Amino acid sequence: VIFEGLRERVWKKFPISTKIGYVFTCDWCMSIWAAGFLILLFMVLPLAAYVVSLILSTSAIVGFIASRID
Repeated sequence: VIFEGLRERVWKKFPISTKIGYVFTCDWCMSIWAAGFLILLFMVLPLAAYVVSLILSTSAIVGFIASRID
């Protein structure tokens, strides 16, 4: 829901049937690109990358816990 506007703009320019459009729908593909971006961020701005990693890992832990409660 948060990135719905961005996805819609990407899909208008690159339909899901294209490779770039597919990347935005494939969780596995997007995770590889996100990991690559995070590694580059660690090389350039280690403190910012640490903060981003902390936020993402906390979100993953809360999501995991929430999925086990329901």
